[in-house]
Amino acid sequence: MDASKAPHVDRRQFQWYNVAVILYMGIGSLAMGYSASIIGTTLAQTSFLLKFQLTTRSDATTLISLMNSLFQAGAFFGSILINVIGDHYGRKWTIAVANVLLVLSGALMAGSVNIAMFLIFRFVAGMGSWMLLGGIPLWMTEVAPPKNRGALVNIHGACLLLGYTWASWMGVAFYGLQTSGRHEEARKTLAKLHHPDEAEVEFSQIETQLSVDKQLPSSWGSLMTKRSYRKRALFSIGLAIGIQMTGVLVFNNYGSIIYEGLGIKGLNILLYQAGFNTLAFGCGIIGIFLIDLLPRNKLVALGTFLVTSCLVVEAALVHNFPVGPGQNDTALRAAVAMMFCYMAFSQLCLDEVQWVYYPEMFPNHLRGKGVCLGLATIALVNIMWLQVAPLAFKTIGWKFYLCFIIPAYLFAIIAFFFFPNTRGKPLEEIAAMFGDETEVYNGPLQIAERPDHHDPATGKDVEVSHEKIEHAG
Repeated sequence: MDASKAPHVDRRQFQWYNVAVILYMGIGSLAMGYSASIIGTTLAQTSFLLKFQLTTRSDATTLISLMNSLFQAGAFFGSILINVIGDHYGRKWTIAVANVLLVLSGALMAGSVNIAMFLIFRFVAGMGSWMLLGGIPLWMTEVAPPKNRGALVNIHGACLLLGYTWASWMGVAFYGLQTSGRHEEARKTLAKLHHPDEAEVEFSQIETQLSVDKQLPSSWGSLMTKRSYRKRALFSIGLAIGIQMTGVLVFNNYGSIIYEGLGIKGLNILLYQAGFNTLAFGCGIIGIFLIDLLPRNKLVALGTFLVTSCLVVEAALVHNFPVGPGQNDTALRAAVAMMFCYMAFSQLCLDEVQWVYYPEMFPNHLRGKGVCLGLATIALVNIMWLQVAPLAFKTIGWKFYLCFIIPAYLFAIIAFFFFPNTRGKPLEEIAAMFGDETEVYNGPLQIAERPDHHDPATGKDVEVSHEKIEHAG
């Protein structure tokens, strides 16, 4: 029997080696979390503020905003590099280059002699961090077996949160091998990841799939010109915008400003920030076991609804019980509690699922570009929020929460009714949900059932026959 037509067997797909290599790759996720989060406690350090005169300079608010917006600008370019490096040299090289950038930028920020030098390497740190943020779950998604993919890829999210927590307390793929022609190396890698019989089935099916992929449009332009690709791209962009509209990065990076606005001072700001991220890590661990219990779109909708409801209560408390003479300490403590509830719901339902969702939505030959598109969107949205947040908290106060509340509730409704559920489905089968049966090899009867191959020369969809695909292989 042709191995490429043999069925998969779930128990043969799982090996403890899968878990071991994914856990090891989680070290990179931890590094990303630390790099992204450390600015939150750095801005609460008196020594840092004094070194760069951020307590006396007239442009201090602008400089603090730039520390975060430049990080996100670097993140945008880092997102592009995920695809450029990953599709040409392999997923592992994306992760390796990112770690080098993080080491260099971290060392040079620590040794910065002036604020300009610090800002430059915040940009570089953003590049490296976002390459890890997208490159690692992309690699994990292609290594993890479908049945366990949600939980295993969620290790990325848990390690991110461990990095966030670490930063707070300090304040106080084989697919790439085959596309590059390294077939024997790919076969050996699969043999480590699966039972030998399952590895042979997987290898044969991947090779057949690649023969199909070579005929398909894979340019950036095809993401917009082909109907099914455009649908994926819009879902990816929508997911990125929707989750960032809950303001999660604003509340983490500017926690010190928020807590100070609630009447908390000195060391207590650092302790609350550390507790905030420690809670996030704990909820992220719990999230590993919850992610596959609900459909992906329903989990995103539920999480968005819960965190936004926390913001509604937060805004009401901040508006009605201001800090000052005769302040209501009980109400202010409740406002702090709402921030912690916000983070708990965010990690249980939102932050973890997105790192599985982005790569699941795209076919093999566009997966790198798809993840890149989602992350670039996150970076662009956060440039806006992180640049305006300090000034907004200072000038309009509680009304700034409305900028998150209204669009987030709208996104929850859209996600619930219109987003696809990719939970537990093999990556190749998900293509059928977007109308791409012709582009997925899943046995001899499931190729070329629909005229969905896009001819860039004519701009039309044309039929791909069995004979054409078999000849290409």
